Amino acid sequence: MGGIQRHQRQMDDFRAAINECGFKDLGYNGPDYTWCNMQEGERRMYLRLDQVFATLDWIDHFKEARVHHIVESTSDHCALLLLDSLAPQPSRKRRFHFESMWTRRGDCKDIITTAWNSGINLSSPNGMALGLK
Repeated sequence: MGGIQRHQRQMDDFRAAINECGFKDLGYNGPDYTWCNMQEGERRMYLRLDQVFATLDWIDHFKEARVHHIVESTSDHCALLLLDSLAPQPSRKRRFHFESMWTRRGDCKDIITTAWNSGINLSSPNGMALGLK
């Protein structure tokens, strides 16, 4: 959704490669798109960049396999989770978006300073996620 269209030849070549290998798309559960460019307004794009393919033999062997798009608030990509059995749907969390209007609050700077100076290791993805939380 959004963005420029890919050249038809690129798409045809990709489909031909998939067909030549005998791959089938396993589908997915979860959000329709696996990536967002995080731009505002008309420049925002959503794409399903990530897919899981398998051969018919593999699909016959793993009949219950399911692909889940997992939303992670610290990334612009959804993680893909491939399970070989039926599993409960992962909870859908909303991605955190900073609102510029919050900076008008008098205590905004103090809240941010306290969060960043709380002793969390901000050099790791988990630490950064905790700091943003």
